[in-house]
Amino acid sequence: MATSPLDSLHAGQWCKLICGASYQHIPSIRSLAVVYTLAGVDCIDVAADPAIIATVREAMDVAQG
Repeated sequence: MATSPLDSLHAGQWCKLICGASYQHIPSIRSLAVVYTLAGVDCIDVAADPAIIATVREAMDVAQG
């Protein structure tokens, strides 16, 4: 099992969740970020919007416990 995004990349198993710049439905993005963080995603790509970024960071904190 990979322990970091770099390990995942070297193992050919790097995974990215793409929410995209135009997708800004905060409740859905929060849910996706929690689930994908729990699943071990290496990267979450979101809009460069402070509210979206804060939502994803909070969701990742919740998932990581």
